[in-house]
Amino acid sequence: MRLLKVSVDVEDEDPVKAIIRVSREEEIDLMVLGHHEESKMERFLFGRNIDKLVDGAPCDVIVTRSHLYGKKLGAAKAA
Repeated sequence: MRLLKVSVDVEDEDPVKAIIRVSREEEIDLMVLGHHEESKMERFLFGRNIDKLVDGAPCDVIVTRSHLYGKKLGAAKAA
């Protein structure tokens, strides 16, 4: 069994580009990404970040859907 390496980096660049760059530099084997639906306007203006990450990633990617999207924080904590 291999140990899981977790780190936190603060980058001052486009998040998609930073994630892809760091995944190459660190030779990441697998990315697990959380995703929530974006509004139609966000998709039109910025594209879908999750698609950009999956397309540009140098490794396998697992995308999970956030069940909290659209819910009030208080209601989500009670669930």
